[in-house]
Amino acid sequence: MTGRLGRLPLTPGSGEEAPDEDAALLAALQDGDDAARRQAIEDLYFAYAGRFQDYYRRHGASSAEAADWTQDTFIQVLRRADTVRDHRRLRAWLWTTARHVMIDAIRRRRGTFALSDEVAERLVDPDAPPLEQIQRDEHQDCLRREFERFAEAFPDRAQCLIWAAVDGLSMVEIGDLLSRTPGATREYLSQCRKKLRPFLERCQESEP
Repeated sequence: MTGRLGRLPLTPGSGEEAPDEDAALLAALQDGDDAARRQAIEDLYFAYAGRFQDYYRRHGASSAEAADWTQDTFIQVLRRADTVRDHRRLRAWLWTTARHVMIDAIRRRRGTFALSDEVAERLVDPDAPPLEQIQRDEHQDCLRREFERFAEAFPDRAQCLIWAAVDGLSMVEIGDLLSRTPGATREYLSQCRKKLRPFLERCQESEP
C-alpha cells in the first residue's frame, strides 16, 4: 500500500527515520484533510493490523474477534489521535489503545482480564522452567487473577511485561516504544517484575 506518505515500515526498531515517519503520520491524523487522514490510517493499518490480530489471538481471541478488535482499535486511533502530544509516543500509544480495546471487550464478555497459562508462566520469570515457577493445576488461576489485579493497578508496567513475555519484543524494540535506551529498558523491565512479585507471592503463600 502506497500513498502520500508512502509505504512506511512502522515496526519497532525499524530504522533511524522512524521518528520522522511517526511525526508525519501524527500530523496527518491530527491536522490533515480527509485524504491525508485516510492515507495515514491505511499506512498504520498496513503496519499494525496483522500484529494486533496476532496479539489478540495470543490472548485467546478467535479469528473473528481478533479482526473485530483490530477494527475497533483503528476506530479509536482515528477518534483519539489528537490526544497524542508527542510523536515519539505514537507507537506506544497504538499498543496501549489495542490493549484497552481488548480489555474492554473481555470485560464485556467475561468481566475479567484474560491471561493464558503459558503467558502467566513467562511473566513470573522468563528464564525459569515452567514447572519451577508455579504448580500448574492449583495455582494457575491464582496467578492469572493476581496479574489481572497488577494490570489494573499498573497498566503501563503490565503492558511492558506483555511486550517482553508475550510479543517477544527485544530490548531495542521495547525501548523504541518507550523512548528509552536498551539498558534503561532492561532496568525498567526489572522494576516491573519487582512490582509484580508481591502480587504473585500471594499465590506462593497458598501452596500446600
